[in-house]
Amino acid sequence: MEGMFDLDMALLMITMDENYIERKLSEYKVFNQNQLLSEMPTVETFGECIVCMESFESSVGGKQVPCGHVFHSTCIARWLSDHNSCPLCRSIVFSAAEDLS
Repeated sequence: MEGMFDLDMALLMITMDENYIERKLSEYKVFNQNQLLSEMPTVETFGECIVCMESFESSVGGKQVPCGHVFHSTCIARWLSDHNSCPLCRSIVFSAAEDLS
C-alpha cells in the first residue's frame, strides 16, 4: 500500500489551501525585502524624501538604493512592496531572481 497513489489525498493537497501558497510567497517576499533593506546603506542626507515629501532628520538619515537615491526607510519599504524600481529614476532595485511579484 505504501507506493499507491491516493487520489483523494492528491485532490485535498491541491484544493486544500491555494491561499497557503500565496501566504508563503508573501512571507518570503517580506523576508527578502527586509533582508534587502538591511543591506542598503543608511546615509546622512538633507532635503526631502520623494515618496512622502517630508524632510530627513539629520540624526536618522535615509536608506540609499543601488542607484544612489535616498529615501526614508519606511517609505522605501512600502514602495518596494509594490514596485521593483527606484521611485525617482525607476532603475531596478533588485534582480529578477529576488523579485517574487
